[in-house]
Amino acid sequence: LRPASNHKLLTAAAALVLLGADGELQTPFHAADGAVQKGAVLRGDLVARAGADPVHDPDGDGGLGAWLDPLVQALQERGVARIEGDLVLDEGTFLEPGPAPEWPSADQHWKEYCALSGGFSANAGCLQATLVARAPGANVPVSLLPRGHGLEERLGVRAVAGSKPLDVRVGVAGRRATVRGDLPSSAGTWVARFRHPDPVGLFGGAVVARLAEAGVSLSGSVRRVRGAPAGKLLAVCRSKVAAHLLPVLRDSNNSVADQLWLAAGLQGSGRGDREGAAIAVVRALEELGLEAGGLVAVDGSGLSRADRTSSRQLAAVLAALAERPGALRDLLECLPEAGRTGSLEARMAGTPAEGRVRAKTGFIGGTSGLSGYVLDEQGPRIAFSILVNYPRAGGLNTRVFKPLQDDICREFVAWLDR
Repeated sequence: LRPASNHKLLTAAAALVLLGADGELQTPFHAADGAVQKGAVLRGDLVARAGADPVHDPDGDGGLGAWLDPLVQALQERGVARIEGDLVLDEGTFLEPGPAPEWPSADQHWKEYCALSGGFSANAGCLQATLVARAPGANVPVSLLPRGHGLEERLGVRAVAGSKPLDVRVGVAGRRATVRGDLPSSAGTWVARFRHPDPVGLFGGAVVARLAEAGVSLSGSVRRVRGAPAGKLLAVCRSKVAAHLLPVLRDSNNSVADQLWLAAGLQGSGRGDREGAAIAVVRALEELGLEAGGLVAVDGSGLSRADRTSSRQLAAVLAALAERPGALRDLLECLPEAGRTGSLEARMAGTPAEGRVRAKTGFIGGTSGLSGYVLDEQGPRIAFSILVNYPRAGGLNTRVFKPLQDDICREFVAWLDR
């Protein structure tokens, strides 16, 4: 069956098994082979090697934050104020960013849930607009991050009376980013995320901009290559695998899931493309002692209508991960909790299942899913997966299949409590 976002559980499993619950995504920065430093000038290119890090903080402002600090500090300690060369992005075996097979139609591709992935990314391939309400009639400043995104900005937001509707339009068309409209004075802080057309270019521009903020200028441009020779290692920028499970499982962030999937592909097969990542998921299942028959993985998010798995396969993966204390800890911390958090906050509230079910939801047209754990006082007792594929018709998921899944979960809880 199509799993929709329940497919992210397979991606999380591959990341936890192949990269490790305490593993890291690493992006090394080197001086180019033959580069030399003369005073405050590094003469030669700065080379970055792709590690598929989404460089995403779900609670951040869309900038690189502290992620680039190891490189900034390394250059400052060496007294480098200018790099006379290019920023070279070595994409290695990672795929060229683009839509997966059977993704949503092109008119949706500007939206956050269609953000692209590759060997490099920044802010999970998205721009983030932050607006803070002002008194009616004032112009509202627009913070659009990451800086250095390389697009023409078309900004213009006006503050209107608090009783008026919020009408702010955002998006990217061609090489133009738009944030325009009316923001009610009662809106407080309003945030919108939308896809950048090129996550690799976004990463390169954001790195150059962050270095400039830190007092390190780059005279050249951003170049993309594969297999660039590199000289001395300057710094490694890192993020924890476990830190990305929260946006994947709680927020259902498609791009972060796809980035983790590609990183697992490089680790498990030596390739950061779709074929390599699919092989890596199979290897992760085999390491868990499970069969991979029937599995089809063309992305890591489940956004594609070509992905296939079964409820039996998903439940078996969850049961196997429950035998690994580190993996189980991370899953339980990140999965939505019935009646309390994430996409389950409003579901099963006030019933015996509240706080007893932690599960990943999933929906695309004609597909509804809920997979996770039922707990008692000692911890997880049941690993379950409910997948429904049905003729595409509006409203069925809300009216029929979500209530069905919630009823089944309440039956699980009642069975445990007998």
